[in-house]
Amino acid sequence: MTDSKGTSKKLSSREIVISGMFAALTAILSQISLPLPSGIPLTLQTFAVALTGYTLSHRLATAAISIYIIIGSWGIPVFSGFRGGLSVLAGPTGGFIIGFVFTAFFCGLGAVRSRKTAAMLLGTAGVLLCHLTGALHFTAQSELSFSKTLMTINLPYLVKDIACIVIACKMGMTIRQRTRYTGQQKQ
Repeated sequence: MTDSKGTSKKLSSREIVISGMFAALTAILSQISLPLPSGIPLTLQTFAVALTGYTLSHRLATAAISIYIIIGSWGIPVFSGFRGGLSVLAGPTGGFIIGFVFTAFFCGLGAVRSRKTAAMLLGTAGVLLCHLTGALHFTAQSELSFSKTLMTINLPYLVKDIACIVIACKMGMTIRQRTRYTGQQKQ
């Protein structure tokens, strides 16, 4: 990684461990799943991704969720329902999983804001991008139109996902405050 001056910024051992821990937390919370007729289960993945973002910086949160996705793509069963492999990413829900990177990034960006309102708005933007990515991918994988996908696949989950953003923001910002974690490397 490089900073704004073009110099290389390596992840510290601590940052690597923290990113791995949040990737593991996401894998664990992904297994808390309620199957629904739509084929997309109701999970705590979005909460885990948002908590990762609000607790870590956008840089580390993006790394943690990318690790989660890469591990899952290798076939390790970290996605909901103890599934893994490229077939999950290529399947109907793959766009939502890829979209988690947007959620993590924007929640992490919000974490550096001192006001929870700005942080929640950024997190909501991340969730909306995740839903857009998921809807586009789902539409390409199914016979549903984009508008029908939005109504049947996205809308029912959006309320839950916004609630996840609000709860994760409060928890993550509290964790950051109590641990004095800034997500920044010490120079």
